[in-house]
Amino acid sequence: MSKPPQQTRKSYPLSPRRKLLLLAVVAAICSTPMALIFGSIISGEGSLGAVGFILLLVTSPFSILLLVAAFRTRLSVDERGLNARGTVGMSSVGVAWDEIQALRLEPGSEGAILKAPLEGKGSKMMKLFAGAAFRGVSLYSPEVQQLITEGRFLPLEAFTWWFQKGDLRSAIEKYCPRVLTGSDTA
Repeated sequence: MSKPPQQTRKSYPLSPRRKLLLLAVVAAICSTPMALIFGSIISGEGSLGAVGFILLLVTSPFSILLLVAAFRTRLSVDERGLNARGTVGMSSVGVAWDEIQALRLEPGSEGAILKAPLEGKGSKMMKLFAGAAFRGVSLYSPEVQQLITEGRFLPLEAFTWWFQKGDLRSAIEKYCPRVLTGSDTA
């Protein structure tokens, strides 16, 4: 009897802290409508339950989107390259090792710098948010903004925990060490 071929693909879910944050936001969103519904049951006041139910219906799509983001986002690493699911407009993006120029591992702006622009609706959506800011502070450095505008940046900050405390860095180094140094020679 022959052995089945060994799987070489390594898969990484969303960083635990980010997943916990998304779940906490979902809990916060759902707590008010659920409190109103349970308050209606306890007090017998039907209007509280109706308001709670309407609020739950209104907030459910956003809660479901956050849950999908928390559990669907994944990065796979294998001999072919990187496959990021849920990081670029909730779509899947596969990038071969020879398409990656370098890996940017600066905290808060981790990502793959690509040789050629990404195609697809996820990339177009990212370009719309390249200059996004929160209270006047840009989410991305000018260099990363430029790469996003050019479509040459695959964000990986959702997997920071695996770079810092897991084996994601060594998994990438196993298949393509040149991307960690930024050199263009394989």
